[in-house]
Amino acid sequence: MTKDNLHIPKIENLNQKVSDATNEDESLKMSDWHTCNTTHCWAGWIVHLAGEAGYELARKTSDEFAGMMIYKESNGESISPVNFYLGNKEAKAKIDELANIKSTLTTNSKE
Repeated sequence: MTKDNLHIPKIENLNQKVSDATNEDESLKMSDWHTCNTTHCWAGWIVHLAGEAGYELARKTSDEFAGMMIYKESNGESISPVNFYLGNKEAKAKIDELANIKSTLTTNSKE
């Protein structure tokens, strides 16, 4: 999708991909957007998983805005930016909860 000359990438199964990416120790660090290729905050992971298009959107706007827009484009619903400022444990619990909800909804819709 493009909005006002901004390309907003879409990531299939975004919630599950973020959950999987944040399973390793030190992979989720909510105090920094991007620490390295294997450590990001929640919005940082969304941007990183979108690849160069995600980083380009973040450069043109901000990591927070890019994370919100990619999330909405990918999941069809908004995410409150408040989630991007939670502590590590709270954020990981919410990430896993959203991945589980989406997974359950997808499984139930196929039955």
